[in-house]
Amino acid sequence: HLAHYDIYKHDAPRHLQNYALRLSSLLRVVDDMASDLRGEARQPAASEQPSSLENPPTEKSIAFIFSRAFGRSIPDYLVRVAKAWANQYGLRRLDTLDDLLQCESFRSKVSAAFQESAGWTPTEDVVFEIGVVAATKGHPEAQRMAAARGSADRREIENIWRRDALSEFPETFDELIDQAAGDRELGAPGISENLFAATGTLGECMICGTGIVDEEGFVQAALEHYGLEVDPDDRLADALMDAGYETGSWNNPNLCGYHAYRLSRD
Repeated sequence: HLAHYDIYKHDAPRHLQNYALRLSSLLRVVDDMASDLRGEARQPAASEQPSSLENPPTEKSIAFIFSRAFGRSIPDYLVRVAKAWANQYGLRRLDTLDDLLQCESFRSKVSAAFQESAGWTPTEDVVFEIGVVAATKGHPEAQRMAAARGSADRREIENIWRRDALSEFPETFDELIDQAAGDRELGAPGISENLFAATGTLGECMICGTGIVDEEGFVQAALEHYGLEVDPDDRLADALMDAGYETGSWNNPNLCGYHAYRLSRD
């Protein structure tokens, strides 16, 4: 696990610190969403052992299988989802689902397919949902669904993060100019890397990973945000340049100014 100590106590390169800050923002959104879901949905359902798993799915039999697979009570919402999916996909008996969820190979493959798309491991609830599909459609369809679910979840999280980051735009264009001109060395607030990243105007030096601001791209994004057509007298562009944001080399936008200079001297 990557700890705060790893990044900030060992003089880690600037680009690793940038990665850590952006990852922290994304994970904060994920954690907030998880807390909301836990508060709203995790009302445990009864999980008494049914007389047989060969009968059509019932809420009690679904709850029992989940509890046996994961060692905890199933949330009420998931009982309803699983029952609806069982009907949709024609799952007539639950012993197949029970066997799947007890299979470590199946759970590992589903988790790997989800994680490859999302970037994090799926919750037990997601594995259970996909297990319902696998019990009728087979492993390949379940892995395809896990990958699709991972991609969808990641897009949703990134969209939430992007909306949150774009909210950092101040109320007026003039206020943005003042913010851009902030002296970061003296601690005055400037434009955050989150806002640059959310507008798609933050790149990285291909050598050191230092963040590189696409000045023209950010100005255009700001104008669109405020419904303006032009940057009066290039005030925002000049503020970005004067404040010392790294804008890369004029002849190589993939290099920071320092490494572009070093390359030109070699």
